[in-house]
Amino acid sequence: MTSDLIHIGGNSILSDLPQKITIKNRPYILTKNQNGNLILYSAICPHAQGIVEPTGKKQWRCPYHGWTFDPETGNSIVPPNSHLSSYDVIEKNDKLFADLKFVNNNIISTNLPYHKNNLKSKFPKITLITQACLLVEWDGFNLLMDPWIEGLALCGSWTHFPPSQFTVQNLPKIDAIWISHEHSDHLHPYTLSLLDKNIPVYVPDFDNERLGKIVKKIGFKNVISMPPFQSFNLTKSIELISFKASMNFSDNILYLRTGEFTMLNFNDSGINWNIKDKVDHVDLVCAQFSRLPATTYPSNWTHLNEETKKQIIKEKNLASLKQLKLLVDVFKPDFFLPMASFVALFPPELLPFQKIKKGISLNDVKEQFKSSDVKVLDLIPGESWDENKNFISRVDSREKFFDDDYLLSYLKKINNDETMTQFLLTNDNLTHNQLKKYFLNFKNFDIVRFIGNMDFCLTTFSEKNSLYSLISFRDGDIIYQELSKPEKCELSMSIPMPVVAEIINNDLSWDEAFYWTTFHRDPDEYNLAFWKFMHAPWRSFNNAEWIQSNDPNMLGNVSIATLVEQGGKSVSDILEKYGLFCIGCSKSIGENLNDGCAIHGIPNNKRLKLIDEIKSKIKSLQ
Repeated sequence: MTSDLIHIGGNSILSDLPQKITIKNRPYILTKNQNGNLILYSAICPHAQGIVEPTGKKQWRCPYHGWTFDPETGNSIVPPNSHLSSYDVIEKNDKLFADLKFVNNNIISTNLPYHKNNLKSKFPKITLITQACLLVEWDGFNLLMDPWIEGLALCGSWTHFPPSQFTVQNLPKIDAIWISHEHSDHLHPYTLSLLDKNIPVYVPDFDNERLGKIVKKIGFKNVISMPPFQSFNLTKSIELISFKASMNFSDNILYLRTGEFTMLNFNDSGINWNIKDKVDHVDLVCAQFSRLPATTYPSNWTHLNEETKKQIIKEKNLASLKQLKLLVDVFKPDFFLPMASFVALFPPELLPFQKIKKGISLNDVKEQFKSSDVKVLDLIPGESWDENKNFISRVDSREKFFDDDYLLSYLKKINNDETMTQFLLTNDNLTHNQLKKYFLNFKNFDIVRFIGNMDFCLTTFSEKNSLYSLISFRDGDIIYQELSKPEKCELSMSIPMPVVAEIINNDLSWDEAFYWTTFHRDPDEYNLAFWKFMHAPWRSFNNAEWIQSNDPNMLGNVSIATLVEQGGKSVSDILEKYGLFCIGCSKSIGENLNDGCAIHGIPNNKRLKLIDEIKSKIKSLQ
């Protein structure tokens, strides 16, 4: 019996299948496959790490985003082309064993000694400045996280609500900045332009230091790109470690230690189950509490009727609360800070969507945890938590910010405020040639091949004119056609011209445009590779170049699926030797080698060795 076989229970549990079980803090489903053989499926949804519920005979469902799976095969039904990880089960002497493969689960070795701090105060003071922006004050050192403080975000579609009590000018002296990811409510160029450029800025190191390069372009002189799982000391008693989100879209999670105090800031990320194996006790967990601000689905999707939208919103809200409970149950913090959900839609034309989008409230979060041991810190922007003094500062008349009528009246009031409207985009000089050049740049690139065959109709409009385009993906090829009017196709998107110009001229994620966008999908099918492409188009990669390059980052940016396709079992064996069990994994569609190493905690020296081995193997096979 190999060392990978793990005892999962006695055969008595076979009388009631499917059976939910937990192994090494991870959820699984024990059942029988289509051939009647015992099989163990991971219950972790490959999308955003929610837990799949084995509640139906014909399909299992993840309540977080509604992904469904075939109980007999583990394959995803909606969307297609994904699946749950599966493991063989062996029955021996009335006991059940599973062939599980785990990455080395050693607790992270940090640079600071645990519980040897002589300071009188264990807890830092934490202020929720806005949205996801936190000010952490500890021993005379001030760390600012994800500073969006002034102006609008997401191409002018988002404003703060409750409104900010701070400006950059009335912040205390900032000693360091942490930025989790590229979305403009986290990396906000205007706010950053107002801050002292001598402040050290810490960013996750991914996509060939893309975030670091953006921050340097704004003018910051000391930008530190942090490889995942690597410890950085800000002072003798303050330490940062960055973790990559284990989900299909880019985000990052921050581990912060100040003396004896520890916190995990999950921000917009789902759970990364590998972190549970890497960190010890956590005092505070911070996380986005309402997923509705982060997505335009279903409010902006015209193929859905109003009743369907209401039902989807209700399900998403319940799933958000379940996800928060899961996060707290897994990491067992003493305190939980709900955050990153304090926004409203700014311009008048978006007000109808604001009325549709009814997310969960702080009161809903408190109700969810009323029987839990965790203490919910129900801060709104402008409020602070100081556990050393057992004190939470409160904003005056805070209850009005929970009133929908007050929200709508506030938005109408600021719609004509010149200090706000100055941030709206106005460049409507866009041509078909610019659009064609933009999309054809990705022709035959890596992730574009995984989109397969798909058509989408793009309408860009302004007061002066409109452009209608049909963009066809054909197994890596891209065909651009000018249209005289919109055509019916699988996906239609209609976006203001200044917003599209901002995206393509500045190499931004299309996520930034989506609150300005109306969508229509027919048939209503989700193409994972397409949305990964739109989320980070710069991650597309030309397969013809990487094998000849001496730059390890170039090969590291190739998708794992492409590497396995090129090298077959020889490459998959190398990946498994380093703890990457990628065959058939849905994330390998768009996840590159650097992603896999980051998510699974493979250090940089081993990543480089892995790249060398794979490159040598593929060259030998050609």
